[in-house]
This record gives sequence, structure tokens and C-alpha cells, in this order.
Amino acid sequence: MSTATTQRTPSFLQAILCFLLIITTIAVGLFAFGIDLHSLMFLCLVWASLNARLLGHSFTAIRSLMSAAITRALPAIYIFILIGMVIASFMHSGTIATLMYFGLDWLSPGSFLAVGMLLCALLLSGPPGGWCLSWLRPLQLWAASCWKIWLPRVPGYKPQASMPASFWLS
Repeated sequence: MSTATTQRTPSFLQAILCFLLIITTIAVGLFAFGIDLHSLMFLCLVWASLNARLLGHSFTAIRSLMSAAITRALPAIYIFILIGMVIASFMHSGTIATLMYFGLDWLSPGSFLAVGMLLCALLLSGPPGGWCLSWLRPLQLWAASCWKIWLPRVPGYKPQASMPASFWLS
């Protein structure tokens, strides 16, 4: 006994109900209950698969449609991976320090490597969310005064009346 079902397109009401239930499931699950997004996406996938099954699509047809959609998205995914690799190589090779050297004229050519090492050490030794360790604070203030960095931008700076504002803003 064969029960061949014909594939049909959803009505407007069924498509809207399916879409709204997926959006509602994700929004309520994330914001009201704090459920992990992966679990919610799995539930939405089950709901969309049940709707597709009610429309007469077989499992192999659903799987081939999903594979076709992923195949169309792969070039964009590869581009994002390539951009991430390029940014990682820039960070690892010191391109950022070189851009500071050429673009901002903060460093002299004779002290470029030493100051680049010190800058990296200063920035990387601080705790997450903090500027730097407390023992590096005097070195930070000295470096800021040498390069005339506007210190009210440095977190934790307490202004002193001994330095005129024109010194820091020049």
C-alpha cells in the first residue's frame, strides 16, 4: 500500500504561523528563560521540519534543500575565515605597531623596536577590563607625558594642578 503525497506550497497563513512561532520561540527562550541558543535552534528546526513534512516533503528532499542552501552560503563563510586569518597575521607580525609608527609619527626610527616591545608589554600585561598592573602605573604616566597623551582618557588618572592643560593638549 503506497501513500504517495504530493508536495504543495504553504498557504500564507501557514507560512506566517510557522515564521512567527520560530521567532517567538527564540525570543522567549533567550530573553525570558535564558535557554541556550543551540537548543532553541534545534527546536525551531524540528518545528520547520514538521511543517515541511505536513506539506508533503520527504526527509531526503528536506535534506537536499538544506544542503543546497549551505552550498550557496559557503563562499561567504570562506571569505569571513580568510578575513579572520589576515587580521590574525597582522596582529602576530606587528603590523599595528608599524601603522602607529608610520601613520602617527609617535616613534623615532632608532627606538621603534624597543618602544614597540614596551608598548606590547604594557598593553598585554594588564588584567581584562583594566588598564595595567599597579606597578606599571608610574611607567605609564611617564610614557604618557613623553608622548603628550591626554591623560584624562587614561582610566584611573587623577589630574594634578602642577601641569597646565596646554601641555597635555598641544
